[in-house]
Amino acid sequence: MGLWTPAQLTSYCWIDFSDTSKLFDATTGGSNVTSGTGIARAEDKSGNGRHFTQGTAGSRPTYTSNRQNSLGAAVYDGGDWLTSSSAASVWTFLHSTQATIFVVVKNGTTSSPNAVYAWYGTNAATSVNIGFWAGYDNRNLLTGLTNALNASCTLGVLNTFVFATINGSNVVSTDFRDIFTANTSQFYTVRTDAQTATTADRLKIAVNGGALVGNQERTATRSTNNPTYTLQLGAAGNNVLPLTGDYLEWIAFDSLVSTTDQQLVEGYLAWKWGLEGNLPNGHPYKNAAPSIGLFDEGGMFGGISGGMTGGFAT
Repeated sequence: MGLWTPAQLTSYCWIDFSDTSKLFDATTGGSNVTSGTGIARAEDKSGNGRHFTQGTAGSRPTYTSNRQNSLGAAVYDGGDWLTSSSAASVWTFLHSTQATIFVVVKNGTTSSPNAVYAWYGTNAATSVNIGFWAGYDNRNLLTGLTNALNASCTLGVLNTFVFATINGSNVVSTDFRDIFTANTSQFYTVRTDAQTATTADRLKIAVNGGALVGNQERTATRSTNNPTYTLQLGAAGNNVLPLTGDYLEWIAFDSLVSTTDQQLVEGYLAWKWGLEGNLPNGHPYKNAAPSIGLFDEGGMFGGISGGMTGGFAT
């Protein structure tokens, strides 16, 4: 048996910042990066050719070795981003139909509170534009209260994800409380379904393979128009809200994947990046990484094999 990877599934785009064979020092190719080199080109491992580039040397994230679980990552300094080489229309599904996105990132901080970073986005973090952005936001919800009250309360942390429509209203604008941890690597599963009439099902997020949560209340009509900007990794579109922190991996599907496939990807990411201890009890890959079975190289028995191993290992 071998370890299962997302290559067993049909992903839409897959950027792996630990794989230097897919990272280059020039937008058209050049040489593979080494530690300390700016990433000018990150190639898509899905086979779909949806690559990301950065032509300005000073705005390139830096590939740095041994960043997480002995693997390298892209380090963003608050002024870096990568832009999709594909047309904006390639990313319309992010805000108009269904998507499942897996993100592994270490969110940094530039101030506490009031640090806001985008993991990826197509609408520049505003409802005036069409598109979607997702990211980290640690703005203190009690900022306007007295210091004494702040000291006596658990401070709420706002973490926001937004769909934006053509008329400037949000299809989804949702916030969570204290689920992201600064300066700590975590992985996130983001499931979006803009077309559903049930607002509570339009956006869900799971942290470290945990339960899917969401609390959105927006009821605006979704837009099927193309995003205002093409997708950026480490910004919300148009270079807005650039990330401070480490970017490890990003995998996109243009559908709501099954629970089985979602857990396979979560298991892969957890064990690859040394985050398996964060998986909740009951997750099928809590105790062992998913593997490809002896009888099915296509992956069906990979899920069964990994799940059985995970369930019965001690």
